Amino acid sequence: MKKIFSLVFIIMVAACGTTSHLKILRSSGAFREEPSMEIGYDFKLFVKNTTDFGWNGDNREDREKVANFNFENRCKKIEIIEENPLQTGTYALNRPAITWIMKIKCKKD
Repeated sequence: MKKIFSLVFIIMVAACGTTSHLKILRSSGAFREEPSMEIGYDFKLFVKNTTDFGWNGDNREDREKVANFNFENRCKKIEIIEENPLQTGTYALNRPAITWIMKIKCKKD
């Protein structure tokens, strides 16, 4: 039983941060995008501060991974113009629920 648990745990940890893991996060609503309605940037990316194995929406590096993953087929490089937290409520144990609003500029060169 311990060997099975260990194997499952190793597989779960290995999947963290992979493309498949990021696709699952997107399909679960952990992040979404909108086109910009303002001059100066191309998209708004909304990232919830949910937590998962190898993922924490409050961690800037994790948000950058999501931004790069989300726009990899459209932009050679992205620039994060601005990031602002928007408190949307609380999770269990009074942890604040935050949606990070990221303004993204797509660089095509």
